[in-house]
Amino acid sequence: MVYPPASHPSSNAHPQRRGLVLLVWVILGIGAFFLLDQSTRLGDWILDREAVWLAFLDLHPMVSALGVGCFYALWTGCSLPGAALLTLLVAWGFGFWMGLLVVSLASTTGATMAFLISRHFLQPLLRARWPERWKQFELGMRSQGPLFLFSMRLMPVVPFFMVNLLAGCAPMKCRTYWWVTQLGMLPGTLAYVYAGSVMPSVQVLLRADLKAIITPSMMLALIFLALLPLMISFCMRRWKRAQPDAHLPR
Repeated sequence: MVYPPASHPSSNAHPQRRGLVLLVWVILGIGAFFLLDQSTRLGDWILDREAVWLAFLDLHPMVSALGVGCFYALWTGCSLPGAALLTLLVAWGFGFWMGLLVVSLASTTGATMAFLISRHFLQPLLRARWPERWKQFELGMRSQGPLFLFSMRLMPVVPFFMVNLLAGCAPMKCRTYWWVTQLGMLPGTLAYVYAGSVMPSVQVLLRADLKAIITPSMMLALIFLALLPLMISFCMRRWKRAQPDAHLPR
């Protein structure tokens, strides 16, 4: 069995904590909107920007999708924080299906950019920075190959950006990394995109209409986000018990 080093406790946090943190931020954001008065300049400014943004999306859907996708890919490729919030915003603007297409392709493209940067420019630095982590990651990749990376994507016990960088130091072809990352991140992408697609408009939030905000779809999205890490963790643990020799993270 390959385990993450004990010297990095922050990377061993249970994956469901991330869903809980996101829920807290969503609740805080809704609460902040409740405090805004429609007559305030800030509220009017936000409404104007929402109208302009949605109008541009309607008039230029393909240009908007391409521009947002490139921005998203650069953001994740530079390993910047906030990808979950960015996913919610993209899905809110484009809807479920277009949002899923943009986020899925852009996130995989960004991850592949980080993978290539790591492989060609950062290998010596990363091996010196995380020697134990790199050795165990390379061992898992050599013994299990794509299956190891797939499990890391499904159960993010190691941060997203670190997986991208460490994978660049491992013996894996770029095209294999692409499709494994695409498939492995799909369940989480589906959950976040659905949550973003059912988010109410800014106008509804500023009205502070609780019935319009807490809809069945919104409740389902929040429950899905909270339960997804637990369901994935349960399935992966069952699979590992059935495969005692699998070198998967735990």
